[in-house]
Amino acid sequence: MRDIKFRGKRVDNGEWVYGDLVKIHTRKGYGYGIRNTVERVNDGIINLIPEEVMPQTVGQYTGLKDKNGKEIYEGDIVQVKMSAGYSECYEWEKFQIKFISEKQLGRFIAIDRNNESWNITSSNEIEVIGNVYEDGGLLDSK
Repeated sequence: MRDIKFRGKRVDNGEWVYGDLVKIHTRKGYGYGIRNTVERVNDGIINLIPEEVMPQTVGQYTGLKDKNGKEIYEGDIVQVKMSAGYSECYEWEKFQIKFISEKQLGRFIAIDRNNESWNITSSNEIEVIGNVYEDGGLLDSK
């Protein structure tokens, strides 16, 4: 069974937080928070504080790690070792990780700059090089 967790950038300071995604009440109405920080342990009960995050930056963990052991999240930009058609010849292609929903099933795919999609199943030859929120220009360059 894979971990179901999320990440998002905090509203107050822009730092990434990781944990459970929750809907929270904010000064402007409702928003999203990531619950990961222990507030207090009282009689064996742990209370977690949700940190308000920018909704557009929320991404789910794919359950995969890259070749360096880094977790791969929706919104990450990865480079993937692809066969160039010649024996023992490879090129690194850049992709954005996206979640798609199909008939009540969901899966993560990689989208290249030409909007072609690829299934991601193994993390052996994948390396996270950034994310679309901070490094969107990486997809434009080859």
